[in-house]
Amino acid sequence: MIPWKGATMWMHLRPGGSSLLLLVLAGSCSPALGQSSVVADRADTGVILRPADGERVPPFQDGRTMLLKIGPSLTSSQELFIAAEEMPPGTAIPLHRHERHEEALFLHRGRVTVTLGTRRVVAEAGTFVYIPAATWIGVENTGREPAMVVGIFAEAAVEPCFRRLIQRPSPADSVRLEQHCAMTFKGTAR
Repeated sequence: MIPWKGATMWMHLRPGGSSLLLLVLAGSCSPALGQSSVVADRADTGVILRPADGERVPPFQDGRTMLLKIGPSLTSSQELFIAAEEMPPGTAIPLHRHERHEEALFLHRGRVTVTLGTRRVVAEAGTFVYIPAATWIGVENTGREPAMVVGIFAEAAVEPCFRRLIQRPSPADSVRLEQHCAMTFKGTAR
């Protein structure tokens, strides 16, 4: 039983019997742009992140906001990168693919339409999506309420690419970024 209203628990069993537990809690407080509110724990004992903890980045042009939660520069994570994206109704994560990286998405709140490869599926809160490397993925908030999507990568090296992407690079820099990060966007939307 999870004792907090609005809490979601995720556990990943690793070879050798160790496990990773991720607890996602609903909340509305947020740190200032570019500032991290990560609880200052020792890296060798883990970090506890409350709903507003992490590093908030400048909003995208369509109003989506992202909170970087777990990664090498945020928590000393060696293997994970996790970010939460708040999506107002009518906004979308553009169709893209990560050529070398698998990803998992967790829909924490709301109702969205997910494009995965050639499929389009309406998903509600609690849905997980597994995205193999080199698979097209896009998420559109087709609901009436804000949605929250949590992106999970099992490779912490993805964090620098996200940091460069959120700086809104010029078209020429975008091409270099896509090549460096092995990431491709369909069309021109970023």
